[in-house]
Amino acid sequence: MLGVSRGTVSQALAMLTSEGLVLRKQGSGTYTNPNILRLSVRADRPFQINGLIESAGYSPSVDLIEHEVSSADAETAALLDIPVDSDVLVVRRVFLADDEPAVYLVDRLSADIITVAYKTEDLEKLLFHVLPDRCGVYLSYTLSNLIPSVASERVADLLKIDPGTPLLQCNDTHYDIDNRPIVYSTLYYSDKKLRFSVMRKLHV
Repeated sequence: MLGVSRGTVSQALAMLTSEGLVLRKQGSGTYTNPNILRLSVRADRPFQINGLIESAGYSPSVDLIEHEVSSADAETAALLDIPVDSDVLVVRRVFLADDEPAVYLVDRLSADIITVAYKTEDLEKLLFHVLPDRCGVYLSYTLSNLIPSVASERVADLLKIDPGTPLLQCNDTHYDIDNRPIVYSTLYYSDKKLRFSVMRKLHV
C-alpha cells in the first residue's frame, strides 16, 4: 500500500517510537501518543529559534540589536579553543513572537574563520545560514547547558520584563563535522511566550 518494504516501515515506526510519537503495545498494536502530540515546544528535539516560535503558534521575526568585534575573555576563549584576547565577532539579536520579545541571543565567533566579508543584513540571519557562505563552515551538532537564571537590567530591558525575572538560560557550543568549536551562544528564553517540555523514555 505504501510502496515500500516491510523493513522500511518497521524502521520508520522504530524512529517514531524512540521520539515518543507512537506507542507500541505488545500483542495489541501501534498507536499515536496523544500526550506528545499536544506538546508544541520540545527541548529534546533539534530546533532553530524561528521554527521553535512557529511551533508554539506565533509569527517569528528578529531584531538585530548590535554587532561588534571584541576581545575574547577567558570563558569564550576556552569554549572556542582560541587564545585569550583573540578577535571575536559578537552578534546580539532579539527574536520576537507576534512582535513581542521571546528570546535574547548572543553569538560569539572567532573573527579568524571569516573568509568573506559580511554585510550587516547577513547578521540578521542565524549564523547557521551565514557560516557556509562567509566562513566555508557547516555546523554538525550542538552541546547545550541549561542554567536557571534571572534577568539582568539589560536582558530585562530587551525582553520587556522586570529585572530579576526568572529565565531559562542556555549556553550552547556549536561544532563542525571535525569536532571544532565554531560558535558559542548564550540564549535567554522568556516563558511569557515559550515554555519547554521534555519527553524521557523509561526503561523498567
